[in-house]
Amino acid sequence: GQLLVQAVFGAMAEQAACRCLAAAAVRHIRTRPGPRPQASWAAKVDYLFPMIEKLHQCFPRYKQFLTKVDHNDLKKPHVFMNDDAQAKLGEFYLCCALKLHPEKVEECGRDNPKLLALMKETADHDVEPFLEAMREFVSDYDPDLHRQLEDSTVWNDVDEKHFWAENFRFAAPQSWSALIQAQEANGWTCKGNKCPGEEEIDLADPEAAVTAYTTWLEASGMPVKGDVLGAMQQSGLLLGGPQPYIRPGQEEVEQPAAPTKAQEWTP
Repeated sequence: GQLLVQAVFGAMAEQAACRCLAAAAVRHIRTRPGPRPQASWAAKVDYLFPMIEKLHQCFPRYKQFLTKVDHNDLKKPHVFMNDDAQAKLGEFYLCCALKLHPEKVEECGRDNPKLLALMKETADHDVEPFLEAMREFVSDYDPDLHRQLEDSTVWNDVDEKHFWAENFRFAAPQSWSALIQAQEANGWTCKGNKCPGEEEIDLADPEAAVTAYTTWLEASGMPVKGDVLGAMQQSGLLLGGPQPYIRPGQEEVEQPAAPTKAQEWTP
């Protein structure tokens, strides 16, 4: 029993010291000169979410198109898809043209050749690049990492040091381990009962702290990517892929909304 108690308190002490190191790493990011690191996925969100907002009402039409596709058509000479499928795909692109270029649709009026040309232009220059960008955006989605990020948010308001130590541990394990090893080589250890304030910790390898933070920053986009992936799968815009993590109380995947400051994980 005594050995178990010692083990528990030892683990708690180690976690407390590591929490101070994590906080010191974040403090270094916040106080060093120059701009803070930025997540590469944030710039993609600036493009994707306005497009999703404009086009999400058209997505059900794409799913209707898929129900009309007959894969046997591909086996027939000179036939790519049947007439019903073509009609539904045309409705999808026309819907997208209405959302993206309403003034051009109005200019076409009842001129069918002009409408068809506008639909093709919209498909080639707007819709297909957008769909490809969405597929690329979710290509590295990790549902387990998504879950861990969601579960850790409870600590952000309760114990910020614990929040950062946990996030570095599962989102940036290699660079976090390198930071700990650099401190240990410099005579500081996570093990022990005393935990100095983060302002008292001199980082032995500041670049390891930056790497840990930037690695975590890239991983922090998983909740946003999960929402986008779920919406794509639900509307048929993406077939296959991992099952997105569903937060407790969230019965189904909803239309993704632009990320809030909390979702951006900005310290």
